[in-house]
Order: sequence, then C-alpha cells, then structure tokens
Amino acid sequence: GGAAAAAAAAAAGAGGGDFAARVAEAARIAKNMAAEAALEEDDRAVAYLQRLLREWGEELGARGVEALKTYEGMQAVASHRQTESFIKPLLDKLRERDLDQLMRWNIFMILRLMRDREYLKASDKYVQICIGNAPWPIGVTSVGIHARSGRERISETNKNFKAHVMTDETTRKYLVSLKRLITFAQRRYPSDPSKCLEFNSLANGSDLLSLTGRDIAAETGHLRDETDFRAASVKNWVPPEMPAPGQAQGRVRNKPNF
Repeated sequence: GGAAAAAAAAAAGAGGGDFAARVAEAARIAKNMAAEAALEEDDRAVAYLQRLLREWGEELGARGVEALKTYEGMQAVASHRQTESFIKPLLDKLRERDLDQLMRWNIFMILRLMRDREYLKASDKYVQICIGNAPWPIGVTSVGIHARSGRERISETNKNFKAHVMTDETTRKYLVSLKRLITFAQRRYPSDPSKCLEFNSLANGSDLLSLTGRDIAAETGHLRDETDFRAASVKNWVPPEMPAPGQAQGRVRNKPNF
C-alpha cells in the first residue's frame, strides 16, 4: 500500500516514458521494497544499497551512448563505477556480520532516514560519523613539564575517541560512496525541499525536475530569450541624429513661430 504509493510517486516524478512505463516501473520498485522488508536488517541494507546502485546505472544507460561520450557523461560513469568499487567492503562486512557495532548502528540510521526521505537528517548523521567524537587538537598540545588533566583525552592511544573515517582508508571510501548514494536517492525519490540537503544543486541531476515532473528551465526558456533580446536591443540602441546647432525641428531658433 504505502510502499506502492511511494514507488508510484517516485516513478512519476522521475519523468520520461509514457504512463504505462511509469506504472510498470512503480510496480517493480514496490516489489523490490516488499522483498527488502522481509529480510534481516543487514541483508536489507545490502539489498537497498545494491538497488540504488542498479537504478543509478540504469539511469546512466538510458542517457544513450552519445550523451555518455561527453565530459559530464564520462564523469558520471566514473563516479558510478568508483562508488560501486568503494562500497564493496561495506557490503561484504554487512553480509558477514563483521561490521563494527557502532558503525553498523549509524549506517542503519542513515539508511532508515533515506527510506523515510529525510535526506537532511541523513546527511547530518553522515557528518557526525565522519567527524566522530575525537577531539581535534589545534597548535601545540604539550607545553611545560606539568601534566594537564585534559591531555590524555587527545592521546592517540585512547581508542574511545577514534575518528573512524580519518584513521581508516577503507572506511573513508565507503562512507564517501554512501554520501553519493544519499545525493542520488534525494533526486530519485524526491521529498519536500525542507527535508533535502542543497535542494536542486544540480550536483546529480535536477531535484526540482524529479519532484514536479516539469522542466521549469525549458518552460521559462522563452522568457529568458525575450529578456536577452530586450537587453541586446538596449545595448545596441543608437540615438537619433540630433539637429545641427542653431536649428530646430519645425522652426528657426530665435524666430517667433507665427
């Protein structure tokens, strides 16, 4: 019910194709959501991330060969392939139930917020994971001969304050990939602009086009053309030739006109 309605809204907002194709796409997405809901939490996370990667790849394939040969197209393909490669260790750890418990809980929170289309909160959670609770010392930390009470809190030997993303290259890579999937999901499954991070920033397509199903830029193109035409007319305007000194149109200067 609710999943099918959400899928139908996503398919309608994605645009492209006729109505029957959108209905078929909505049915397929709803079926995948129902299958994911029956899985355990770890397997559900794997299936959800794989589905986003698959849908991203399908969108790129739908652009056509010529579009993918452009600079923007090649950048998009490279980003997708890199995301698939970087996120693989995370998927393996989730399948093997080998992920750190704190990291596992945080990632599940992000994925749950993404399903609820709370992309701003999901991005905030991502930033919280990246920064962590490790203190960031600035300047000299050991001055003088006397021990200070807070010095042990910035010691590298204190494992309770480990900033995961900064100390582990593999973790950093799959968290960056997760952030890319948040950006993609925000456009693929649009939400209210107040729940989005940098709505319609055009970093990965148009959020506005996905949300409304309308190409506002194309609809207002004639207005921009008219504005440009008027601006060019003013810029190229040539004033009419003024009469010679001592003469005026319709009369002679200093002579009564009667």
